[in-house]
Amino acid sequence: MADTLLKILQELAPEVLDQFKYYLTKQNKPIPLGNQGTTVTHLVQSMELAYTEELSLDVTLTILEKMDCTQVAQKLKQMMQNRHTTSVPGPSLDQKQNNLNFFNKYKADLEERMDVSGLLRELERCGILNAQEREMVAVKPTSDQRNHALIVHLDRKGEVAQNKFYEILKKTEPYLVTDLENA
Repeated sequence: MADTLLKILQELAPEVLDQFKYYLTKQNKPIPLGNQGTTVTHLVQSMELAYTEELSLDVTLTILEKMDCTQVAQKLKQMMQNRHTTSVPGPSLDQKQNNLNFFNKYKADLEERMDVSGLLRELERCGILNAQEREMVAVKPTSDQRNHALIVHLDRKGEVAQNKFYEILKKTEPYLVTDLENA
């Protein structure tokens, strides 16, 4: 993670980096300017101390997007996607079948009970949804409609998308998954 953040932040011009540092002071878990250090390396070290690995990357991506640093944000997204696809071995064939069975068995329950807010970013990050698809789900006025729209997208995208959805759901909504599996 430190390497990824270091590479990304080193691409920023000094005035853009100063703006990035300012936005770090405005996060839910802010890093005061005095604690950010004087170099990019110190800044990354401060972020490592303040946030988890995933949160550091998410915060960086959010700030870059807010600052309209589109190219750097896209590069970070790509690096994050590559990290997810290369660093974690995929599920076994039996596990994939279980994941698919979960998705198909609990579609109706998922439409009623899940919260897609955390899922959408993760599904976009790993390439299951693109930005337009994520937005189409997010703009639905009620949670039931958002959930239904996501299920429809995943249904159309097939097994790979449904397996990845299950893996992400286990991380973002572990109590829901456990409750459904134990019902």
